[in-house]
Amino acid sequence: MVRIYDTPSGASALSPCKELLAITNLTDGVNWYGVEERAFLRSTIYGLKEKFIIGLDFLLKNAIIASHS
Repeated sequence: MVRIYDTPSGASALSPCKELLAITNLTDGVNWYGVEERAFLRSTIYGLKEKFIIGLDFLLKNAIIASHS
């Protein structure tokens, strides 16, 4: 587990173009970071009440698939 900006984080995925990093934040969704900028960009809320690590993988340059058991 890693911590980004003091937020517990789980799974991560790097985009095929290596411009975006998506990381689950174990709070409410997925955080997006710009690799070149080394900066937080936005969050995508997935609204699950359980706090567990989900798997991430990129489908396109800026689209991910997330799953859990």
